[in-house]
Amino acid sequence: MTTKSILSLVVIGVLLTTALRAWPVLSGSEPYVRVTPSIGAGEINLQLMHQVETALMHAGIEARRVVLDRGGVTVRVADAATRDSAMSVLQSALGSSCTLMPDAVSPVPTPLP
Repeated sequence: MTTKSILSLVVIGVLLTTALRAWPVLSGSEPYVRVTPSIGAGEINLQLMHQVETALMHAGIEARRVVLDRGGVTVRVADAATRDSAMSVLQSALGSSCTLMPDAVSPVPTPLP
């Protein structure tokens, strides 16, 4: 094998390894909590997002991202333990006015059959 061939294989190996390690983040499968208003409790707006951010800030929980969309507020966190802490803090802060759902996505893609 020539030096160019070996170098090409090394570069391909590095690119594949990087892609596999980045897959959970790129696919959106990092841990999260989904906050949606309960029926009749109100609408989805910036006030709900502000309540979520304030509750997490007062509890000292760092969120990677807090996103407001049509369905509610999504809070992405670093790991499952932080997700569980965020759920308990948000449940006590928001009460029955909101429904909380933890992530349901596996952090590792399942192999094809």
